[in-house]
Amino acid sequence: MDEPLLEVKEALRRILLLKASDAKDYIQFQSNYSIGCMVGEGRYGRVHLATSNHGKIVRAIKLMKLNQRSLEKKKVLNIAQNELQILSEVDHPNIVRVIEAYKDDHNFVLVTEFC
Repeated sequence: MDEPLLEVKEALRRILLLKASDAKDYIQFQSNYSIGCMVGEGRYGRVHLATSNHGKIVRAIKLMKLNQRSLEKKKVLNIAQNELQILSEVDHPNIVRVIEAYKDDHNFVLVTEFC
């Protein structure tokens, strides 16, 4: 397994465990998705394919790193929150829909449709 994929899985594990009072969200995420190859990389993060284990629906998982310097972290977090807000409000056949979103001190994760 390549290092970026392990990094994504570890980030998701941390986020989901921090988000939940117990491990239910992480266990549910693991049972819902199998994380696949990286399909894109940009200035603020990476996108990996994920396949839903229930129905084999392909999703995209966008992992944005927040562990930069304080000013950069605020900028990335602002960009991520704006993206989440816009994608959540828009309903158009040519724009991906947000399925889930997670955040901890080091990462912001969007699970979206993959097209």
